[in-house]
Amino acid sequence: MGICGSATWATEGETVAGRGGKGANLDQLKRPRGAFVDDTGAIYITDDNPRVVKWERGASIGVKVAGFGGKGSNNDQFELYLHNLAVNKEGTMFICDNGNQRVMRWIENARSGEVILSTINCFGVTLDDEGSLYVSNLDENLILKYRENSAGGQIVAGGNGQGSALNQFDRPHFPFVDHNFNIFIPDTDNLRIMKWSNGSTTGIIVSEDNGLNQLSAPHAVIVDELDTIYIVDHNLHHVIRWFKDAQSGEILFGGYGNQTNQLAYPTDIDFDREGNLYITDRNNHRIQKYAINKTSCHLSISK
Repeated sequence: MGICGSATWATEGETVAGRGGKGANLDQLKRPRGAFVDDTGAIYITDDNPRVVKWERGASIGVKVAGFGGKGSNNDQFELYLHNLAVNKEGTMFICDNGNQRVMRWIENARSGEVILSTINCFGVTLDDEGSLYVSNLDENLILKYRENSAGGQIVAGGNGQGSALNQFDRPHFPFVDHNFNIFIPDTDNLRIMKWSNGSTTGIIVSEDNGLNQLSAPHAVIVDELDTIYIVDHNLHHVIRWFKDAQSGEILFGGYGNQTNQLAYPTDIDFDREGNLYITDRNNHRIQKYAINKTSCHLSISK
C-alpha cells in the first residue's frame, strides 16, 4: 500500500548533500537541478559544474560519477544546462544533457557515456519498472518512450502541438511513471499535473491551479501507490501533497528563503524506501531531506 493520508513530514529539512555551500568541491554543489535516490539511499545529483556526483547515505562528501571531462560536448563531458537523471538497478545512469540536446547512458564506473538520443530538447527523464526510459521533449511538447536498443522512440503522451487541450502540453517538465505504467507529467505552463493512463491517447487533469495560489510552476512530481501526488513548485518554493480526486492540495513545507524550513526555486523530488522526501533546493545549492513521521500509520514504499 501507499503512504496513509495522516502521514506527516518534518517542516525543517536536513541538508544531506551540499553542506559546503556553493562551489565545485566534492562537499559542495552549484545550482543542482536533479536528484535520484536509489534503493540504498545513495543520492545521484546533477549540477552546474557540470557533473553528476553520488553521495552515499550519510556521507559528508560526494564522488564524481559522470562528467569527468568538464564542460563540453565530448562523451565524457556535459554542457550547461544539465537537467535530471534516472538510475537503474545496475547503476546505469540516464542523463538529460539539455545543453547538448541529448540523452546519455552512462554505465556504472565508466569514464564516458554513450549518446542514445540526440537533437532533442530533453527536459526530464524517468524509468519504468521494465527499464524503459521516458523523456520530456520541450520543443515538441510530448513524452517519448525509449526502449533499450530501439531506434528513436515512441510518443506516449502529447505530440499534438502546444496547447491546453487534454491531449496537449505547454512545456512539460520532469515526468514520473508508476508501477502500472501510468505517466504523470507536470504541465508547467498550463499550471497542472496530467495523468496519461497506460496506452491512452489523451490525459486527465489530476491537480491544477484552482485560485488558491498553490501551483505556479510545477516542476517535478512523484506519486505513491495510493495515487497521492507530491509536487515541487519551482516559483512558489514549496512542496504540495495532493490526494487522489481532491480539489486542492496541502502544502507540506517550503516558502522562499535559505533557512532549514525554506526553499529557493526547488526543481526535483524523490522518496527513499522509508518514505523520507528529498528536495533539490537549486538556488540554495543543496539537497534537503524531510523526514517522515512514521507513528501515524503503517508505511510501505516500493520504488
